[in-house]
Amino acid sequence: MVFTSVQINKCMKKDKSIINKQFDINRLSKKHTDKAKEWLAKNDHDAIKKTCSREKLLKAQRVAIDLMANSKHFLNDFQMATLKKYNNQIKNRDSWAEINPKIAERVFKVQFTVRQLIAQSKRHQV
Repeated sequence: MVFTSVQINKCMKKDKSIINKQFDINRLSKKHTDKAKEWLAKNDHDAIKKTCSREKLLKAQRVAIDLMANSKHFLNDFQMATLKKYNNQIKNRDSWAEINPKIAERVFKVQFTVRQLIAQSKRHQV
């Protein structure tokens, strides 16, 4: 019985040393990542464009297509032009690096506005 508890204690001490080493590695990794992000924010002029992920671009494309197909009567001319412009830009996958993420945000703002208008129209129908 004593032998078993001694063996367990030895194993636990080994794991603690591994955990401490991993903790140090994670801490240094986070420190270096933070320094790199700070440097990029100061020196990289295209850093804003790089924060827009492909998933966000594709989601905005789906939203734009859906709004143009199903909610045309809720859109004004400026909103429709924004959606068409985004849809034309996103069609060419080679130019995705040059797409400004602010236009994707505009698509989501249009979606929010349309949802508000739909909710208002449903309230008035009841």
